[in-house]
Formats: sequence, C-alpha cells, structure tokens
Amino acid sequence: MTYKMGEQAIDLQVTNSTNHGTTSSYTRNNIGVYYKGSFADKMIMPQFGYMADCDQGYSSTGVSTGSGLGYEETFVSAGAKMKFGMVGVLAEYLSNTKKASATGGKADNVNSIYALVDYTIDAWKPFLKIESSEFKSQDDATLAASFKRTGMGLGVELTPKAGDAFRYHLAYSSTSDKYGTAGSKETVAWAQLTVGVKYAADILK
Repeated sequence: MTYKMGEQAIDLQVTNSTNHGTTSSYTRNNIGVYYKGSFADKMIMPQFGYMADCDQGYSSTGVSTGSGLGYEETFVSAGAKMKFGMVGVLAEYLSNTKKASATGGKADNVNSIYALVDYTIDAWKPFLKIESSEFKSQDDATLAASFKRTGMGLGVELTPKAGDAFRYHLAYSSTSDKYGTAGSKETVAWAQLTVGVKYAADILK
C-alpha cells in the first residue's frame, strides 16, 4: 500500500506465510514501512525504512511452541541526500538486530554509518567518503564473534566536458578491520591508490 502527497511518499507492506512440513511447520510475519521525501525543491531528500521479521515455530500438531523458539529481526535504515549550491552531502545509517531465541540462538547486531561529501568546482569534484561498520554478537568469546571496520576515502573526479558521460577519478582509500572481542584480537589495515574511468550514461536509450 502506498500513500503519496506531493513529494512525500509512504509505503506499507504486511505479509504472512505458513509452511507445513511433514514433521513441523512455521509461520512468518513481516511488516515494513518506508518513507521517501523531498523538500526545498529537492535540496533535501530524506529516506527512512523499518522492517520487522518474526518466524514463529510450531509443532507437528499445529500447536504453537512459543514465539521464543523462532527468531525476531528488525531492520532500520535512515538517510538523506542534500545539495547546497556546489556542496553535495549523502548520509546513511543502517541497523540490523536479531533477538536471542529460547533454543539457544544468540543475539547479534550490525550497525553501519556512511557519509559522502563532495564540492563541485567547474569540471572538478573533490570528495571525501567515511564508513564505519560494526558487528556485535552475544557470543563474543570467539575470534569471529565481533567485527569492526572503519574506512576513509579522499579523491577527485574530473568531467572534462559538461554533460560528458566519461568521468575520470583519482582516489586514496584506507581501511582498518578489527576482529574478536572488542576488536582487540586481530587488526588488518590496508591502503590503496586508485586511478580510473567511469561511464555514467543510460546505455538502454
């Protein structure tokens, strides 16, 4: 179901499915809400999304075994694309949370933040990208139970001719990955310099 008023739009999705097996069956319920908007002649374009997923376990007799035997997950996304004169900003936040189950399934959570800032000066566009992502698990005693990444990219894009589909770029990026409890067991860091060409056009026209 979609509701739209001017530049604002809200989508609502609700699903329910049941799977019957020979020894067991389950029911899955989903609900999702998504918002997309635009303000000040598309100068600010925010987005927000939420989805909940519940998998309910059932016995072979069809009697509910309790919601704790399944799993519950939530997904949240929020972001905005903004343009202020020659300055462009893109910001995004993502979160995925899974609750612990009564059968021993561990709770875990993933969070991610991404930001891009660019500044257009005629044919040149310098930019800065920043990323931070982290995975946390209730079972954090093992090496792979937690993970954290931080990254940064700095570069410039050249469009020799206005409206040209070819873009040329030079960028430096660095990343640090940390594994294990509190990210203290192992760290992997790397950096790279990239030179490339991008073709930005609709090839299906």
